[in-house]
Amino acid sequence: MEENSVRTTRELSNPEFNYYLAFKIDLAQTDITEIERTIKRFISNPKGDLKTRRYLQLKDDIYEIMIYDSTYNKQSKVYTKGTGGRKIEAQRAREFKLAEAINAIKTLCKARPFVLKTEIRKIYEVINKPIKYFSVEEFETAVKANLNQGVEIVENKYDDKIPFADYQRIESWLECFDKKDLYDFLGCSRTATADEITLKNNEQYKGKVSLDLKRMQAISFLCSMVQDHLCKTQKARETYDLYLKSKDVFDELKIRRKVNLTYLFRSEYDAFFKKLNAINGQKAEEILLQACKYFKIVVLDDDAKNII
Repeated sequence: MEENSVRTTRELSNPEFNYYLAFKIDLAQTDITEIERTIKRFISNPKGDLKTRRYLQLKDDIYEIMIYDSTYNKQSKVYTKGTGGRKIEAQRAREFKLAEAINAIKTLCKARPFVLKTEIRKIYEVINKPIKYFSVEEFETAVKANLNQGVEIVENKYDDKIPFADYQRIESWLECFDKKDLYDFLGCSRTATADEITLKNNEQYKGKVSLDLKRMQAISFLCSMVQDHLCKTQKARETYDLYLKSKDVFDELKIRRKVNLTYLFRSEYDAFFKKLNAINGQKAEEILLQACKYFKIVVLDDDAKNII
């Protein structure tokens, strides 16, 4: 066996030379014919770059491990067929992808002492698409084991997201009636009961028939939004109320985005955080992060003033 026809120690520690990852083979794939077909398809269409040429040099090694399930003995330089080579290769692929996911978490935690549960889920979904390499439970266990002391996992939930897109559309349609919010549109106070809101909403919907087409469309849409954001669940109403209380912060971010000022300096971010903290201390950081994400605003250190 020629020296360059097997992977070096350095290549074995490089995910680009893991055969499951390189050829995008599902770890659950047991059909040897399909595995061979995938490898042949890749090798028969070489790109000509150094990495692909190296795969061609490793062709025999690839076939021994992935087709014949062989393991390789460095001392004797001999392959032994049917000794679990694929399983070892699959485990290395899993470890590479898990390390990639953990590195993403560590990068997030360099700038802040927490990681959101939803961020863990998002990273998990990206890394495991379209091929699944590890379970959510494995990832969460690995995250906890690798977090630095003082870094915590914040238990937020997907249904805690502020639906900014809906709220922006609501405000656009409210302009037809010169109204500030859904309560103003209904003609009731923010302390109105669920029954009062439902009654007012039904009255608005029934009264739309005598209006022009655009206003009829506006009322239909706004009544459906009342149903979704004020009547559907108490949680939905609380989220909308929180949005209204925090609206001056969101409006400023919206203006910045509109004129393409897509950044906040850290001191500005801290000032916004103090405003939101006075409204809802427990969720202030999460709310501001959601708003920055929606309006595509990044946070810069104050030192960056000289390079913008």
